[in-house]
Amino acid sequence: MKVVLVGALGKMGKCVRRELEKRHVKVLPLDKKSESERGNGESGQCAEQDVFAHDLTVYHSFSEIDETVDAVMDFSSRDSLEGVLKFAKKKNIPAVLGTTGYGESEMNMIASAAEDIAVFQASNMSFGAYKFIELAKSVARALKYAEVEIIETHHSGKKDVPSGTALEIANAIRVVRGGEIVTGRSGERKRGEIAISSLRIGEDCGTHEVIFDTAYQRISLKHVSKSREMYAVGACNALQFILKKEKGLFGLEDLAKGE
Repeated sequence: MKVVLVGALGKMGKCVRRELEKRHVKVLPLDKKSESERGNGESGQCAEQDVFAHDLTVYHSFSEIDETVDAVMDFSSRDSLEGVLKFAKKKNIPAVLGTTGYGESEMNMIASAAEDIAVFQASNMSFGAYKFIELAKSVARALKYAEVEIIETHHSGKKDVPSGTALEIANAIRVVRGGEIVTGRSGERKRGEIAISSLRIGEDCGTHEVIFDTAYQRISLKHVSKSREMYAVGACNALQFILKKEKGLFGLEDLAKGE
């Protein structure tokens, strides 16, 4: 099996590549930036495998790829989405999207592509994070009038603020109990708000805490990502899942159900 991996020279891309190779998948790495432009002074998980083999071809655009491939996986940036989906539709292959920071226009683009091909999209490829969100929804149902604060921490280089996972948590809670999502607080808390605070520091792979506070009690839920390897395993499981689909939009909920 051959897979095009977009963002292959990034921190997450390198972890996904290693996991794919463990599963005997041939990876066609694609990255707009070169290894030197990425800067391999980056530390963190998968650092010992950061350098690509010198004889490995790294593509810089989809036009350079003329091989038959079975799927495309994207761990680059939201700017690559249109090209990834065009390539997948042209080749009639499924796409796994693990990039965060998508807005409404990108989500509409994904939904439109899913009418023709199979697309797996998740801002967080961790099954544990999925269960964490389900727990948060359960507490939100029980404590509908609690004040809610979501605190997310990621490494210094993460560009999107707040994280896609934090927004996913906030939206899940809003569906259950209503309320306005607030980011970048600049004043006092209003009734019903679902607030998100963001920290960018060090090499944190992703920590999300949800605090529910009432006049009489406080409940705190926390999910800590200890390694990017976890996301890589989840992404490869998503790939195995989506290869069995002809078209449609899928996520971790579908993977959890095994549908």
